[in-house]
Amino acid sequence: MNTRAKAWWIISGSAAALSLLFAAKLLISPRPTCDPEIKARIVILLDHSESVSTQTMDAIVERAWQFIDTQTLEGELVSVFTLSELSKKNLQASFSACKPRKDGNRSIEDVRRIKHDFEEKFKHPLNNELAAKITDSDESPIAQALIDLSLDDKHFRSTDVTHLLIFSDFIENTPKFSMYKCHDATEAIQLFHHSRIGSVERPSFTNTDIRMNIIPRHNISSAALACRDKFWLWFFGDMKDTNKKSGLNHDNLPG
Repeated sequence: MNTRAKAWWIISGSAAALSLLFAAKLLISPRPTCDPEIKARIVILLDHSESVSTQTMDAIVERAWQFIDTQTLEGELVSVFTLSELSKKNLQASFSACKPRKDGNRSIEDVRRIKHDFEEKFKHPLNNELAAKITDSDESPIAQALIDLSLDDKHFRSTDVTHLLIFSDFIENTPKFSMYKCHDATEAIQLFHHSRIGSVERPSFTNTDIRMNIIPRHNISSAALACRDKFWLWFFGDMKDTNKKSGLNHDNLPG
């Protein structure tokens, strides 16, 4: 075989290899960071209205991250909302991003860059937000925040399932309604209804998996605690499930 023929064979072989690589990349092409095919969402509500112990904060970060790492899909929207007195008038996501890939195909991708981007653009900012310093507030409008979230088309509502992780002591405290003064759950529910006249009085959740993570408080009476438990059972009582993924679960946090 002469030199010209060898050169053509080399050129042809290189072109074929590049074509195969390009075709493989198209076939194995990853989904976009925010995958439009994934309708599920995860929303985390952090009650920052009162300070918490170190072990409580560590548990919040660990539980939230473990759920996101193991239970959510690549391309799924993850949003974090923090609760304070300002939430009544300005409830905004403090973090919102789609879960990116943390692994890649070594044959066609820079795996180390993918892992670096996952850590720097998603995991670290998310964990920093989860562990942000809590500043005491005079009010804790958690019920209003949950009602507002239930009506949020951008971050919350989903045709698949919305996983709602709440980290709170669940002690609603506003000038119109305070659970610290509660002694009778039925009266408290009626009072809450009255405080919400002109707006949604109780949220309706569709295809929502709600996980209550209860922050311990030691400065509240046993009567108020009993009232709190009955109130939230009523509050979350309007749940519609079309996909068998909904539910209401609760767990205590250390502290």
